[in-house]
Amino acid sequence: MTHAGGAAQLIEATVDISKTQVLPIALNKELVAIASLTIPSGAFSLTNGAPTTSISIRAVPASRVRYAVNEIVPSRRQEFGSYLDYPTTVLSVPFECVLPPEVMPQFILNLTYTAWIDLTPPTIDYKDVCLARLVELQGFSTWECMIDDRALRNVSSPFYVHQSGAPSQEVTSVFGTCAPSAAPGVISPYNGSVYAFIFSPVSDPPQAPAGLDVVQRNIVWIVLGILLGFALLVLLVYCAFRLFRYREKYHTEREEADRLQEEVENMKQFGGDSGNKDDQVAMTANPLAVQLKDVQARYNEEELKLQAAEASLRKQEGDIRAQHIDNMRDNRNKLAQELEKLKAQLAEAQAASQPKATFEEHDGPTYTGDEPVREEFDTGSTAVVPKRGKKDL
Repeated sequence: MTHAGGAAQLIEATVDISKTQVLPIALNKELVAIASLTIPSGAFSLTNGAPTTSISIRAVPASRVRYAVNEIVPSRRQEFGSYLDYPTTVLSVPFECVLPPEVMPQFILNLTYTAWIDLTPPTIDYKDVCLARLVELQGFSTWECMIDDRALRNVSSPFYVHQSGAPSQEVTSVFGTCAPSAAPGVISPYNGSVYAFIFSPVSDPPQAPAGLDVVQRNIVWIVLGILLGFALLVLLVYCAFRLFRYREKYHTEREEADRLQEEVENMKQFGGDSGNKDDQVAMTANPLAVQLKDVQARYNEEELKLQAAEASLRKQEGDIRAQHIDNMRDNRNKLAQELEKLKAQLAEAQAASQPKATFEEHDGPTYTGDEPVREEFDTGSTAVVPKRGKKDL
């Protein structure tokens, strides 16, 4: 790239700090200035108080800038790639400015650099062109734009490279020092700064996505999800309310079951009457029969309660009703076992209390069995007392 047909010249100029000076630093083949440097009055501050100083403008060999890194911002890499090479990067004549030690490194007023570039719109957007300084290290160099903010690259900004009314290839910008970069960790092997206009695309402004956004494309599913979530919330509240009510019923039924269990334990202390009746034998009420009758009645009552509870709790949900029914079934089974045990005891008692046959001797005649034998019973007695003959055997 020839950079509009010229290269920077070696210039050693004396500068009167009280006057504005324009230094042409590059000429084309027709000896027309294609790059110039404007030094405004009062731009330099001298430590020695002298009214004049000097400035050196030096040409920059291609070998010094050829391998400088020009990294593209992520939002523009799909368009230009990750890095740009030297011919695509450098658009104007690069130059190096060097000032003597008595000049303060930071200028009071910015110097203006005006140059012609190789590309023009619509090939290039002026907002993607910036005045850049070469940051140099041992074995590595990169370009640093003086301004990276896209918002400052507008017509009203001093950093905007193309001024109104200027030719399409002419660009202008400002810089404030000729000292090397003082960024942390940067130690330059040179005592001056290299400047050039480069192609450095800035980030694209954020734009709304084309077509419907994510919410618009999925509005139906979002609404359905909200409705479903609300329905689940209502269901959870309802289930919690029902479980709270079942909890009260569960405690009530458990108290009733505990009461019945206590009654079963108390039943073991009582008896009942039951047994086989004999026309010729008067029996006293056996305490086991009384206990059996009482337990039988309570068993029947518990059976009815269990059936009623099963019919009622069958409509309820959860583990509470199953546990309650199991508790009542256990109570019934225990009562059944108690009933069977009492029945067995009663049968043993009845077998043990059967009357034994007795024989009597008489001095009188022997009965042949044709006459009926009369026996008298004392109804007020609890034992059988038959009438005996003259002599008891």
